Amino acid sequence: MPGDFIINPEYGVVFSFGWGTLTYEHIVDHRRRLREDPRFRPEFNQIIDFSHVTKMALSNDDIALLARQPVFDRDSLRALVGATSLHYGLSRTFEAYSQSQNVTVFRNLNEAVEWVGTPMEVAEKAFQEFRSAHGLPAPGE
Repeated sequence: MPGDFIINPEYGVVFSFGWGTLTYEHIVDHRRRLREDPRFRPEFNQIIDFSHVTKMALSNDDIALLARQPVFDRDSLRALVGATSLHYGLSRTFEAYSQSQNVTVFRNLNEAVEWVGTPMEVAEKAFQEFRSAHGLPAPGE
């Protein structure tokens, strides 16, 4: 999965976005780059958008391992947006393995943004920036 993130220190949130095929290695790389970014703080919240991920090539063991090695603090709110049944199901598996963390899965971005407490216009701007930078269509196009 090519993936990217935007850190918004003003709102204390990380927007993560993926497209194409999602693999364990891509997620590990995404997390490494995030930890190395000087703007990143583990106490920030996170919103992950899977709407442009076409395939999730993750085993149950991969998901469990990722859940056991969090990058964010235990109290951080982490919203995963899984619009399709596959995205939603695998995200719910991650949520189940993340028992001691504040991970919640949503079907749409509006619910995720509301739960995290970030203004919708801030989230929309971040995700539009991802789509523009990588030549991806807006949802529903």
